[in-house]
Amino acid sequence: MLTNFIIILITTISKSDRELILMNLEKIEKIIENREEEIKRESLRILIKEIKKLLIIEEKNLTDKELREFKEKMANIPIVDKALEELRKLVEGKKVTTSQAKELIELFHFKEDREKVYEILEKKIIDRENLKELRKLIK
Repeated sequence: MLTNFIIILITTISKSDRELILMNLEKIEKIIENREEEIKRESLRILIKEIKKLLIIEEKNLTDKELREFKEKMANIPIVDKALEELRKLVEGKKVTTSQAKELIELFHFKEDREKVYEILEKKIIDRENLKELRKLIK
């Protein structure tokens, strides 16, 4: 259970935040090796606060306006890799509904591309009980 939580947590954190977390964890390891108790406790408190800041990600819902603007933008992006990159930017720090995810998936015509879109969106979906509807779109 804890392992699954850690895997989900790590995969949803941006690369730059993961690097900061790893850097702070390395500092904690060095402090633990150090025998100076007073420095250890205070330093650990500070590092733990910093790690918590990185882990607490407040996601907002994707708005209909953002979705509409993105769909308009997509009409001018003929290269799939560029479109997927724009999709990643759009949903970074956002949650989406299955209805919104469906609209985003339907922007892509090939199964392989739809699978990639699904992978990007899956962890961001609020109403997860409707995921099976999305899976049908990519089969």
